[in-house]
Amino acid sequence: YDTERKSRMADSTRSDYSRQSGENRTLPEFDVMGSTEFAKVYALESGPMKLSKENVGASRWLGLRHSIQPRVGYRFRANEHQEDNPHYISDDRLLATSELVYSLTNVLTVQKEAVSLSKDDSGEMVPRLSTYYPDFVRLRTEQTYDIREADRTKEREEYTRRPFGDLFADLVISPSENFSLTTRNDWSTYLNEFTRHQSGVSVNTVDFGRFYFGYDLRKSLDEYKRTRDDSVKYLRFDYDSPQVGPFALSLSVKHDYKNLDNKEADIDLVFNHQCFKLIGRVSVDPQEENYQVMVMLTGLGD
Repeated sequence: YDTERKSRMADSTRSDYSRQSGENRTLPEFDVMGSTEFAKVYALESGPMKLSKENVGASRWLGLRHSIQPRVGYRFRANEHQEDNPHYISDDRLLATSELVYSLTNVLTVQKEAVSLSKDDSGEMVPRLSTYYPDFVRLRTEQTYDIREADRTKEREEYTRRPFGDLFADLVISPSENFSLTTRNDWSTYLNEFTRHQSGVSVNTVDFGRFYFGYDLRKSLDEYKRTRDDSVKYLRFDYDSPQVGPFALSLSVKHDYKNLDNKEADIDLVFNHQCFKLIGRVSVDPQEENYQVMVMLTGLGD
């Protein structure tokens, strides 16, 4: 093990590990969430669209649905003893959690009608009307309130309490099925600035897969709950290949254009089965190279 890296991680991840002995490896944990939805539908068009071969490819909006989805939840994980367990990376600790999560999601869904060609019973290509309901705009705002941080007594002289998490906003605009714009932003109400910003363009093609080009800004931080020594400005490229037989390939590359030596890359080779996925992953960053093999069971989430 890289014991120097262990020491750096231990210094950068501050948490209350007093009373921890490693005797208990069972951690009570639960997550509850409540939500509701309000919606209104607006009619935009009336009258039928002409079915003809000249109109193949033509489309129009018939209606627009605006939904508002407020959510509130609570996450809890007990503060159990773990100090005698190995600690080489932050994932070696399951940190105690007691926080409220609240969010508001706005969704604009379009009722869209299009003319396309399909075979009739005799095998002849004829124009038909199809209706589908894509999400045109989705905006989610979210924030957390950390109850443990609000009650913290340690290191109060150096780090003031900051129980409110960053205000997070996630906006996705999809003018078509094959093209979307995304922007994700974290705004600190204590620093009055963005702590992270990510924007990009996603292009989906049937034959060549999905391409994503974006920009990612992460600001330097020095807080009790989180630290980041330096600001980074990444250019990002993601690619997801179409499935060829049971296999698919995913690639993610991030390059700090202010520091040419700061590069990160993840390459996944995926074997798809109806009951599971077998994933081989290679991860490279300036500190290390990492190799993983993972099994994902269908129906148990990502």
